[in-house]
Amino acid sequence: MFNNIEELIAKSQGRGGHFFDADTMDFFGSIVYPTVYDGRYFITSEQDRGIVVRDGTIRRAWDGRRLFTIRQCDDEGFVNTVGEFGAYDTKFEAETAIYRMLGSKSES
Repeated sequence: MFNNIEELIAKSQGRGGHFFDADTMDFFGSIVYPTVYDGRYFITSEQDRGIVVRDGTIRRAWDGRRLFTIRQCDDEGFVNTVGEFGAYDTKFEAETAIYRMLGSKSES
């Protein structure tokens, strides 16, 4: 369990993970938000910058929008996607999904 995002990042990087590397974050246009939920969940957002194809046009999967993803860091520092990558249009939607998920975990 992690008390803050800095601990979570340090654990991931300490095991040799590249999720939080500057090059990785830049490639995906990622932002990591500082709140850690239930000691292991956090939110990122990614912006599809697209790729340039042979004819010079840029193809984007999400039309250049920024989308939000729920992540989970396990005790060994491995970062996993919870649900679908880029599943949420807003940070608020991702937070709401986390609270629902955590609420249903406590009811089981």
